[in-house]
Amino acid sequence: MGSKHDQPQPTDPVWNECHGDAEVIQLLKNRISELEGEIKACNELLAELPDVFERRFQQRLERLMERYQLLAEQVDQEQIERPQPVLRLPKFLQKRQRSA
Repeated sequence: MGSKHDQPQPTDPVWNECHGDAEVIQLLKNRISELEGEIKACNELLAELPDVFERRFQQRLERLMERYQLLAEQVDQEQIERPQPVLRLPKFLQKRQRSA
């Protein structure tokens, strides 16, 4: 190489390659740190996913239950307002029941 101490100097092409490699290594380390942070954030979101689904399910279930309740109240009100017909057995079945 070009120095007395066998160390690359700024004027040597070897120094530029080593210096460039160090920068690339540092950039790669930085990128790895960024990606690890993204992975951690994704894992946190995945951990929350069941709760998100549960909340969403509960919201939909509440709406269905409200509709069901309104329909049940409406049916109850209709039954109160109009008398229900009394179902009677046909005469031939009434005789059978008595004999049985």
